[in-house]
Amino acid sequence: MVLVRLLVILLLIRETLAIVLKNGGYEDVYVIILDSNSESDFLLKRIQNVMTSASKLLFTATHNRLYFRKIKIIVPTSWPSKPEYKQLPINSIKESYFSVDVHGYKAPHTKGLFMCGKGGHYMHLSPTFLDEGRSDWGLHDRVIVHEWGHLRWGLYNELPVGAEKFYQADGKWNPVRCTDSIDGDVGLYEGGKCKRSNECNINDASKKMNKKCSFCPYRSQDVDASLMGNQWIHKLSDFCDEDVSTVKKEHRHNRFAPTEQNKQCNYRSAWEVMREHKDFQTVTKLPTSTNTVPEFEIIRETTSYRVFVFDISGSMEGSRMTTLQQTADYVIQELISNGTWLGIVSFSTNAAVEKDIIEINTQTDRDDLKNAVPTEADGWTCIGCGLMEATKLLSEKKDSLQSNVSSIDFTIEDGLGKDTAFTFMTPVDRNIQLQLNGPNSYTQFLETYGNNATLYVPDIAQAGEYTMTVTTDEIPGTAEYHVKSVMTSDDVVRVTSMLSTNNIDFSSGELPVIFTDVTKSYLSVLNATVSASVETNETSCDVRLKDDGIDPDAVINDGTYSGYIFPDCLSYGRVSIKVNVKGNKRETMILKSVTGAANPFEVDEKPVIYERSFQRVEVLEELYVTNYKDTGTSDVIAPGRISDVSLYHIRKESTSQGEVRNFTITWTATGDDKNVGQASSYILRISDDFETLLNDFDSAEQLEMGNVSLIPQESGEKEALKIVVDAEKAYTETSFFAIQAVDEAGNKGDVSNIISIVVAKGYRAAGEEGTLTIEDDKDNVTSIAECNCGMKLLIVVQIIVSFVYVLY
Repeated sequence: MVLVRLLVILLLIRETLAIVLKNGGYEDVYVIILDSNSESDFLLKRIQNVMTSASKLLFTATHNRLYFRKIKIIVPTSWPSKPEYKQLPINSIKESYFSVDVHGYKAPHTKGLFMCGKGGHYMHLSPTFLDEGRSDWGLHDRVIVHEWGHLRWGLYNELPVGAEKFYQADGKWNPVRCTDSIDGDVGLYEGGKCKRSNECNINDASKKMNKKCSFCPYRSQDVDASLMGNQWIHKLSDFCDEDVSTVKKEHRHNRFAPTEQNKQCNYRSAWEVMREHKDFQTVTKLPTSTNTVPEFEIIRETTSYRVFVFDISGSMEGSRMTTLQQTADYVIQELISNGTWLGIVSFSTNAAVEKDIIEINTQTDRDDLKNAVPTEADGWTCIGCGLMEATKLLSEKKDSLQSNVSSIDFTIEDGLGKDTAFTFMTPVDRNIQLQLNGPNSYTQFLETYGNNATLYVPDIAQAGEYTMTVTTDEIPGTAEYHVKSVMTSDDVVRVTSMLSTNNIDFSSGELPVIFTDVTKSYLSVLNATVSASVETNETSCDVRLKDDGIDPDAVINDGTYSGYIFPDCLSYGRVSIKVNVKGNKRETMILKSVTGAANPFEVDEKPVIYERSFQRVEVLEELYVTNYKDTGTSDVIAPGRISDVSLYHIRKESTSQGEVRNFTITWTATGDDKNVGQASSYILRISDDFETLLNDFDSAEQLEMGNVSLIPQESGEKEALKIVVDAEKAYTETSFFAIQAVDEAGNKGDVSNIISIVVAKGYRAAGEEGTLTIEDDKDNVTSIAECNCGMKLLIVVQIIVSFVYVLY
């Protein structure tokens, strides 16, 4: 039997492995084992055991609502066939859901998480994590459910963001954590433990906490929230919920802490985000006795025979035809792997074979297929004609393949070649001769009797074209072969892109965002040049995607590049988008650490310089725009949201009237139109009530600027503001601070992230010149070299605001 695949191309040809949710049970959950893994029954058993325990915990963590019902484990073609394996052609795009790969970072992590509530692209698991015993990242079920929160529901970590491991509130420094019920030690972090030190005094809020100090939660403690925080704590089994009296105290979300969840999800708890996800819209609680053990199906990949069926009827004329050609070119050049078979059929009023099915092994094969893609559209639409012609073509190929097996070509690419082996298999025993010819007159011969033969290439196989000639004493009814060659390096750069939405109502004021994740062996690639070509029937423009942490980019230098599509790049109807990624030799860097499951013993490594150049192209799914209106020269775009307001430095002085504290606040300037240009002004507000800044920003007290205007700098520049607070009473209260940028047309950006500072009752505040150079004093000595100096400073004249404390 020869297995074939029919692939219909209308406007989009990317296949997806879609998870299905039925009555609380997830089905079609794929765990894909990459061919970097040697054949291993142990690995298969471990995947089943880990996913079974994760399913049980998922059921508990979602309050008896969701679990894994059916899981498909995909083993690679490099593994020998077994009777218990179902044989199917599998999607060649392996970055879907769970990916088990030897290469890459060992920490379990999710790639492609771009927006709160949207979910990610796939979860990377290493065989090291799947070993027996407690993993370095905690119990396996806790880790899987933690990462499932990222992958499925778009949750973020409830861990410190960068160096912000503590925040000020209630007269002291508080560890960043989701719930205050989590206990632990505070001290200098060494070897996975906190060594107590006078430098880590949480009760002294008059100076900045030493950056070497950490909070180390106890691994064993009687708390069960939150799984999105330190998932390696033994008993964690739930997610944080709202901070209201109806929620158990240990489950209440801490909105004050500067976590990724707070910054990216507008201070909503995990459960608040989860309830808005489609998974929770219709499901109800299931009986406690529900069987949560998944049904497992093991599927072995086989060679795929595809026919692309193109719609070239009159309805495809214009941008649709252009998009079809670009997408086909991208898939033929980038996504279809060597050793697979592809033909091309087109249809309009009738159907025609544009290219017979051929095996793809060389660039010439790809060029021949690309040149066969139709370029003109005309006629009626007869989809059935195209499908019938494709089915006929596949049937003919099946018959020809069963008649003879004699010569087989394949390519060993540069960077591959380790442990190369060619295996030929037939249903019954027979005489088999294998002769391998390769680059530089390389030849090797093997003769054997049986139902399979494997020829091994010693050492590292040379890169180039190979031909295997197979001779048998009779023509087999069916035959199968595969070639295995392990990477000699992790030198593969991959690009994953998506849109914030594929359908946009222009009248809503929302702007679509392009997100692109650039990785090499699952590690983030920094300093790449990323741009997108955006085309409509009327316009064509380029969008620059940046990894600078400025709206819409969430985190600086994490390998995710983001950019808005502005109104002048849009029009009514379909919008085609193609992402271009380029990296120059020794300019890009590989981030050796990832934001994955927490490991208290892990130490972040410095990025390394990438020694090669690369270029990638990816075609996105089309964007469809409704209610478009040409805005002309009107300024309708507001400045971007400032998301990195932080407390940079604190200095204390004692006076005859009481204590004075100088708080240096910093942030990155946003632009006039989102992250482009220069905003006109800032609105600075401070309040004793967190809710006021979050939900009613305009009613909070605004800092008076006197007769001096506060002029923002160009987008991307570092700003600094010093707020001087003096009071006669003890510093035991909390106040909150946030910023909003405004452009010349009066458009206001979204309110920034909110920070907290410790103040006193009846305190007074004034603004002074801000600086990123920290002056040495007795309480806190910091060298200038540690201060990121050289950035432009924001000079702020004195701001005086009186706050009156009212006794109730």
